[in-house]
Amino acid sequence: MDFVEVEYQGVHFLPPELESCVLFRWTQRNRYLPIWIAAEDAAFVSLREEGQTSRRPQTHDLLIDALDAAGGVNEIRIISYYQGVFIASFVLDNGEELDARATDAVIISRLLDIPIQVSPEVLDQASIYVSDDDLQAYLGLEPLIQTDDDTALPDNSLADDDFSGLMESMGVRESDIFVDDFFDIDSSDHEDKN
Repeated sequence: MDFVEVEYQGVHFLPPELESCVLFRWTQRNRYLPIWIAAEDAAFVSLREEGQTSRRPQTHDLLIDALDAAGGVNEIRIISYYQGVFIASFVLDNGEELDARATDAVIISRLLDIPIQVSPEVLDQASIYVSDDDLQAYLGLEPLIQTDDDTALPDNSLADDDFSGLMESMGVRESDIFVDDFFDIDSSDHEDKN
């Protein structure tokens, strides 16, 4: 099976409850793969990316040492997805494949600077399209610049459905974010009727 390399887009904390999400871009299809991780794992990745380390080894530092002793990591893959749960694996230099949690795969990927490879089936199931406006407004990311290749973008109705699905999976409805008449209170509606 051919795996697809995805581009790391950072750790994001999404409202309203600031759920932590690691986002990857599937550049060939201009879609995004969100992987929800625990807040402490998100904080760990963010701090390491800022160059902060602890004086003592952390669990993932020890895991890297163990993987090196077992033959070193050649590839990191997301191999399966079922009901919101991703299954990952570490492919060692000797060809052996070890099962892993997606969170651990993401963290080790960042620490070793090894890109994540994702099965096409997982990308088809779990990736979403995010419009350029939503990408900038909610995630602070710049849209992908399209080249003159044969890559086609999905239509915007799919984008809206995908993004709505992402937000609903976090328990956020559009009505929670956009309150059209919040500041447009008509005083005639609230006059004393006595």
